[in-house]
Amino acid sequence: MSNANETVYPYHASERVEDPLTGNMTLIERDEIGFGLTKREHFAGLAMAAMISSKFYGEFLRAEEGIAKEALKHADELLAELQKETSK
Repeated sequence: MSNANETVYPYHASERVEDPLTGNMTLIERDEIGFGLTKREHFAGLAMAAMISSKFYGEFLRAEEGIAKEALKHADELLAELQKETSK
């Protein structure tokens, strides 16, 4: 799961900077940056929301601890499968 901790919302930033000697504008590219949740956190939240709204999960998962662990398990499984797909 090499991408589990990458952000859900990555973007590339750049800025125009003026050279004080020549007055020419230069575009400086920044590294990829992001904000918000990681992919793992995002997928776990989606899984948790689905589980909470489902009638198929028993009372065990009604406890916050049980449902949180189960949601993370599903998120990890999804990330592992996605990693397999990109490795092909």
